[in-house]
Amino acid sequence: MRFGSQVEASQIAENIRREESEFCADLYRLVEADKTQEGWQRYQGFLSKADHGRFDRLWPVISQWPNPALALLAGQTQIEQLVKDENYPRAWQILAHCFERNHQEFKLLTARSTLELALRCENNQQKHIGAELLKFFGKDFPKHPRCAEASLKAVELMLEENNLEAAKRLLQQIRIKYPEVRGQETFKRLSLLVN
Repeated sequence: MRFGSQVEASQIAENIRREESEFCADLYRLVEADKTQEGWQRYQGFLSKADHGRFDRLWPVISQWPNPALALLAGQTQIEQLVKDENYPRAWQILAHCFERNHQEFKLLTARSTLELALRCENNQQKHIGAELLKFFGKDFPKHPRCAEASLKAVELMLEENNLEAAKRLLQQIRIKYPEVRGQETFKRLSLLVN
C-alpha cells in the first residue's frame, strides 16, 4: 500500500511538472511576441487556481528570460504578498532581482510595501535600492501623507552608502518641495551632514 501511494505521489508531481513546463513554454512564446499583457492575464489565471507553491516553481524560470517584462509584473505582485505575509527576506530577494533586470529602477505597487521594505534595509545593495524607491516616492504616490518622510529617509540611505552628492541634491529638492520639514530635527541633522 505504501509503495502505491509513493508511486501515485510521484506521478502527480510529474504531471504538475509537465503542466507547468508546457505553460511556461506558452508564456515564453507570448512574451517574445510582445504579447506580455496576454501572457500576464494567463499567468494570473494559472496561479489563481493553483497551489501556493506554484510561484516558487515558476519564478526561477520566468525570471531568467531575456525579456523581463512578465517577470517584473509577477515580481511586483509577489512582493506585495510577501510584504503582507511579513516575509521581508524573500521580498527583498525578488525586489533586488527585478531592480537589476529593469536597469536599476523599479516601482512597487503600493506605498505600504515601498515603505515597509525601504525601512528594512540591511546591506549596501538594499540601501541603494531603498534610496531609489524612496527618492521617487512622492512621484509614485503623490497624495501619500508620508512623502516628505520618505524623501528624508532616502537622503539618510544615500548618506549611508556614501552618495553625498545625490543626498545633497535630494535634500535641496526637499527644502523646496516640502518647506514644512525645514524645522524638523531630521532635516536639520541631514543638512549638517551634507554640508
